[in-house]
Amino acid sequence: MYATLEYENRPGGELRALARNGGEERWAIAAPPQRQPGGSLEVAPDPVGKPAPPVVTPDLIVTALSDRRIQAVTHGGEAEWSVTMGRGVGELAGAGETLVVVTHDQSVEDTAPDHVTIKAFNPTDGSQCGNEVSKTTSRDSLSQAGLCM
Repeated sequence: MYATLEYENRPGGELRALARNGGEERWAIAAPPQRQPGGSLEVAPDPVGKPAPPVVTPDLIVTALSDRRIQAVTHGGEAEWSVTMGRGVGELAGAGETLVVVTHDQSVEDTAPDHVTIKAFNPTDGSQCGNEVSKTTSRDSLSQAGLCM
C-alpha cells in the first residue's frame, strides 16, 4: 500500500510504502531528499508545491513529490528512473502503457497562455511519447500528446 504525505508548512512531501498487514512503514522517499546517516545528500530541485498521488504499475511506483520531477521506484523502494520537468507537476495518471503528466508554470498566472502542459511518458523507462500539449491547444489536437505503445 502506498501513501503520499504532504508537508504542512513548506513545499514537498513523501511517498511511503506501508505493509498491508499492520501498516508498518516499509520504505519512504522524500522531496527534498532526506540525508541518511553516513550517506551523501541527493541533488534534486527544490520543492515548489504539493505532491501528486502515485501511479502504481505491476513493476513500479511513479510519483511526483513537488520537486519538478517524476520518479519511478520498484515496489521495494529502489530508484529506477527520474525525469526532471521544467515546471511543477500537478497531476499524474496512468492509462495502460502511458503515464500522463500535467505540469504547471507557477511563475505566471493561471490565465496565462501555456501555463499548463500535458506530456505522455512510458512508465517503464521514463521516455517521453508524442508531443507536449499546452492549455491553449484545442481539444481536437489533444491526441498529439500521444500514447506509448
